Amino acid sequence: MGAVSIFYFLSKISEELSWNSYCVKALRFGSGLADLIEQNRRNSSAIFEDFAIENRAKMA
Repeated sequence: MGAVSIFYFLSKISEELSWNSYCVKALRFGSGLADLIEQNRRNSSAIFEDFAIENRAKMA
């Protein structure tokens, strides 16, 4: 009986650890996605700034 309860306890711990690893992976993915979105926003704003500078130069 004691061996069964120890095995059950260990299986619950491993289940919890695997769930935590899924949560960590999801958080890392979300963080990476947020970084990509921010980088894309910065790149597109830089492109628009260059475009605006070119247009101002043409207008002058």
